[in-house]
Amino acid sequence: MCFRTPSRESAWTKKGSAISAGKPSHQNDVTIQKAEYRERFEHLIREQRCRSGYEVLLCYSGGKDSTFTLAVLKERYGLNVLALTMDNGFMSPHAMTNIRSVTDRLGIDHLLFAPRFDTLASIFRECAQRNIYPPKTLERASAICTSCMSIVNSALCALRSRSVSR
Repeated sequence: MCFRTPSRESAWTKKGSAISAGKPSHQNDVTIQKAEYRERFEHLIREQRCRSGYEVLLCYSGGKDSTFTLAVLKERYGLNVLALTMDNGFMSPHAMTNIRSVTDRLGIDHLLFAPRFDTLASIFRECAQRNIYPPKTLERASAICTSCMSIVNSALCALRSRSVSR
């Protein structure tokens, strides 16, 4: 038997020893929320699954988070993924080799988008010298990262419009 007093963030067992309780329902809330997100995601997959073509476009940096996501989308959900990597001019040859190795091993098509470095350098310089985005935008990512994401989005829109018009 345990109870929680309003003034303390711990519970006490019958024998009188303290155990950490925090907010007792927090873990359950998180578990329920994760299950709801997963169900919504899986419902979206069932609704949008296509018989041919790519079902997912994933911006793939080659880091652990995007690599994990890539593997889950392919292996757990069986989705046809197109991975897109933007070479920002600072990617090492080793990173590129790892990206190719992962996409090859998973059987995923991969596009490498490499804008001219002088163009990127100009954008990066402008981002570092001036406040080109509102503060709210920068809560999520830096000005340089936001600019790179905008470049990728623009490239994808151009690629999509070309493939639709054919």
